[in-house]
Amino acid sequence: MTNHIPLLAQIKRTLEHLFKHELSVWLHRLNLLAVVLVFIHVQLISYITSIHPYMWLFNGYSLLTLVLYVGNKIRLATTFPTAS
Repeated sequence: MTNHIPLLAQIKRTLEHLFKHELSVWLHRLNLLAVVLVFIHVQLISYITSIHPYMWLFNGYSLLTLVLYVGNKIRLATTFPTAS
C-alpha cells in the first residue's frame, strides 16, 4: 500500500527511524497468529458452521490463501540466495 499511497509511504519512512526492523517482524508474526485465531474462532461458532455454503467458501478461501502464502515463501526461499 505504501507504493500507491504517498502519505502512507511518508508515515512509513518516519516510523522506520523510530522502530527497529525486529519490531516489524514481530508485528507480522502477531498478524499471522491473529489470522489463525480468527480461523479457529469461526470454526468453533456452531450457528456459523451450520451454514454449509458459507463454510465451504470460508474454508476454500482460507485454504487457497494458505497455499499461495506457503508457495510464495517456498519460492522466495529457493529463488533468492541468503546472506552468509
